[in-house]
Amino acid sequence: ETLRFRFSHVPVVDRVSPDEVEAQGAQWVTLHGEHFEDLPGRACMFGDRLVGFGGVLYMGPRAVRCRVPGFAQDVQNIAVGFSSDGVHFAARTAVLHLQRRARVLSLAPLSAFVATPTALEVAGRNFVPGMQCLFDGRVRVQPTSVGPERLTCD
Repeated sequence: ETLRFRFSHVPVVDRVSPDEVEAQGAQWVTLHGEHFEDLPGRACMFGDRLVGFGGVLYMGPRAVRCRVPGFAQDVQNIAVGFSSDGVHFAARTAVLHLQRRARVLSLAPLSAFVATPTALEVAGRNFVPGMQCLFDGRVRVQPTSVGPERLTCD
């Protein structure tokens, strides 16, 4: 009985493009480098987060596309690597910068009377101290409270 065996180079990642994406993930990036192979276990590593199967598209021996997973807002830069077999990851990685853009998901209440003081609750992502509420494109208001996913403007 004979066993089939072959040597493969460990992938090398030279750069990632774009090199900056939004922290909530779901965007595709292209890893450029060498020794990428189209094997069933191929995977990308973003920091300590593994992305495999449908999140990795083989483009050729020098490029693969990977879908970025979501990250907490305290993460700013992550190392990105590739493995053709899902086990042996790139000898060299690239750095991906994460943007933390504010996202508004909901407002409450949706309407209010002009002459009645009303607290506006804004739910979303990536809120940071120093943000302001802007009403009608002209009136800026400092929030009375700010958290990463909620702020209140009176």
